Amino acid sequence: MKLSSPNPTIRFLYLVACFITWFFSNLVARAKMPKWALKILCKVLRIDLSGAEKKDVSDYSTFLEIFLRTPEAISLDPSPLVAPCQGLVECVFNTNFFQAEISLKGFLNLPDFESFKSGLGIYLSPSDFHVVYSPLDSRVKEILRVNGKLTTVNRRSILFEAQNWFLNERLIVDLVGNSGNFRLIFVGALGVSGLKVEEALMTGGSIQQGQRIFSFELGSFIWLVSDLDLNFCVKLGQKLRIGQALI
Repeated sequence: MKLSSPNPTIRFLYLVACFITWFFSNLVARAKMPKWALKILCKVLRIDLSGAEKKDVSDYSTFLEIFLRTPEAISLDPSPLVAPCQGLVECVFNTNFFQAEISLKGFLNLPDFESFKSGLGIYLSPSDFHVVYSPLDSRVKEILRVNGKLTTVNRRSILFEAQNWFLNERLIVDLVGNSGNFRLIFVGALGVSGLKVEEALMTGGSIQQGQRIFSFELGSFIWLVSDLDLNFCVKLGQKLRIGQALI
C-alpha cells in the first residue's frame, strides 16, 4: 500500500473541503430543520428511509437523527461471521498485508497485533445505517478507547492523509469467539464527535451475533481483524448489508 504525496494545490483544496464538511456536520447536522430541508439533504446524500423503523422524514427533527436511524429489521445469513454494519469494503487483507508500507500495528496501538492474520476494513458513508451489530457470538475480552483526531477516512482521503487511520479517535474491542480471537476497531471520522457504546458491550460480558453493540455519529470506518487466516467471501469495493455472510 504505497502512497505518494499529493500536489500541494490539490491538498489545499482537500483541506478546504474538509473544513466545509466539518462546518456542516457540527452545526447544520445538529440544528432542527423543516421537513423540506431534510428531504433535500436525503436526496442529495441518497439516503433511503424505506428500510428504517421511522420511514417518514417528518419523524426526524435533525439531520443527525437521520444518521442514527435504526433499521426496521436485520437478516443474518447462516455463517459464523457476518457483516457488523452496512458499508463499503475498502480493504481485505491477510498475512501478506503486514508487509505493506502502512503498519496496522501502529494504527491499533497495541503490542500483540502480530497475532492477527486476516481482516477487512468497512467504510460507512453518510447514506448508510450507522448502527453496528455483533458479527459473531463471543465474549468481550477488553475495550480500549484511544483518543485522537477527527478527520475523514474514506478511500480518497487516505490518498491525501495516509495517517488518518492511525491518528483518529477509535474504540478497540477484543472478542473471543468459539474458533478464535477477533478485534473490532471503530474509527471516528470527520464530524464524528461520539463513538457510542451500547449497554450490552461491556468487558467480560457475552454478546450474541446480531446484537446491537455500537453506533456512530456521521461518517465512520470499521476494521474487523482475526487471528484466524480467514478466506472472506466478499470483495474489495463490495457493498455490504448488515448480517451478510463474510466467510
